[in-house]
Amino acid sequence: MLTDKNDCARIEAISGLAERKDNRVITAIIYELQKNIIFDEVIISAGILGDIKLHPILKNILNEFNDEDVIGNIKSAIQQIIKYN
Repeated sequence: MLTDKNDCARIEAISGLAERKDNRVITAIIYELQKNIIFDEVIISAGILGDIKLHPILKNILNEFNDEDVIGNIKSAIQQIIKYN
């Protein structure tokens, strides 16, 4: 499911595994965060998972967005990661 072509199914799988703190999802989140189109759910999942490996990636993409909601989600995810580590 993590490589499903269907966006909804793939994002649902990522979100579910992140909620369960399943580290198998780290690679999928990193891959999704490096795409041209990034779903809010992936950013939120990165924060929920809280793995420090995601911190520099989120910091790098922070300046790529102008949308305040997306920026807020990224900042929130970064804060969650810092809190967990």
